[in-house]
Amino acid sequence: MIPSGRRSPLRTAVFFSIRELSRRRIPLVGLVAAALIAWTALFAGRLAFEKSGTVAYDFLLSGTFLYSSLLAILLGHFAAADLTRPGFWYAFASGTPRSELYAARYFAGLGLLLPLVWLPWLLVPVFFPAPPPEALLPPRFLSCLLFTLEGLSLFSLGFALAVWFTPPVSLAFAFALWAAFHLHPDPLVFQIAYPGTIGRLLSLIDRLVPNFEIFNPLRYAGASARAALAPVAFTPLFSLFFFLFGLFRFERRDLA
Repeated sequence: MIPSGRRSPLRTAVFFSIRELSRRRIPLVGLVAAALIAWTALFAGRLAFEKSGTVAYDFLLSGTFLYSSLLAILLGHFAAADLTRPGFWYAFASGTPRSELYAARYFAGLGLLLPLVWLPWLLVPVFFPAPPPEALLPPRFLSCLLFTLEGLSLFSLGFALAVWFTPPVSLAFAFALWAAFHLHPDPLVFQIAYPGTIGRLLSLIDRLVPNFEIFNPLRYAGASARAALAPVAFTPLFSLFFFLFGLFRFERRDLA
């Protein structure tokens, strides 16, 4: 049961959730291992293309984004998974309001996510002290900001969907929206390839979902700072929406 005391109940619940999530070694070790394997697999391009610093650096950027995205989705899913388990509420947190337990699990997951997301980026200067001058690269700070924002968005998404749906369905939706973050062709492509209602629907989704592919130096080398920073305005709204979306379901869900 979540310990009580004179401290803020929400703060106590957050600390308890971080400790409890950290003790779940098998899920955490599994998701971190899977994410690190994904990052390492793409980073192996540095060895395969040793003579091409540009290609190696592009591999490293792509691998870092893949790592942070996988980690965010899986950690969001695991952080919320126990909340929907039958009997969890009465066995571990019967004295805590549902909203506080939900918020505690959310912020505890974020507390674990951010250091793990930033870890590979801190290693970038170790492997690439000086980026290749010929590479079309975005500013390092901008890249770090974008994959942090994407991680926050995907964590909120995975967390809320795990409360609403079964694990296979929630993960499928999360990975589908993750793909949508990176599929932003020219609007004319939608109209030509998908005329009619389908094209208009895809165009609407394209406008609602942020373009996190803006970091890609090969596709957006000439992108303006305004376009690159557009996800900054979107991420808080997106995260807040899914936070409330999951809370709405959790408050009404049968936890017996």
